[in-house]
Amino acid sequence: MAHFRTTFALQCQINDVRDGEAFWKISDKYGRDLTLINHIPCHSIHNFLHHFDIVASAGRGVFEALACGLPALCAGYEYGGLVLPHNIRRHMEVNITGYRMGADLVRMREDIDMAMSLSPETCRLMASEHGSVDTFLDRIGIGEKRPPIVA
Repeated sequence: MAHFRTTFALQCQINDVRDGEAFWKISDKYGRDLTLINHIPCHSIHNFLHHFDIVASAGRGVFEALACGLPALCAGYEYGGLVLPHNIRRHMEVNITGYRMGADLVRMREDIDMAMSLSPETCRLMASEHGSVDTFLDRIGIGEKRPPIVA
């Protein structure tokens, strides 16, 4: 852990998305120095994430991190890099899986440095603006207030 902390000076959590190649590449390279998990129930995740500085995950794991005020790296099918206000829509186009994003793992150090400069408020705002139930329902057209159908 000392070498990783010297290099990265933080703890990371990676959520196993089972079918993602990026997870296994990161696991192979840093697995001894990271906390690797398989599954934490959604009703318990907030009790776990506060122990970490950054979360590397895909899909819901990214939004759980952002909602907790933590920066998130997208690592699923491929490494997608840091989720930021200016690129979150691009991440969402591929369900925050990193699919066809192919960011180079060499950039991970840069992404971690940038992640550490994000405020918890910025992270929570991204989760609220892009991942809330109301936002999702509005996007698919059933969240709008419509007059009741009278038969």
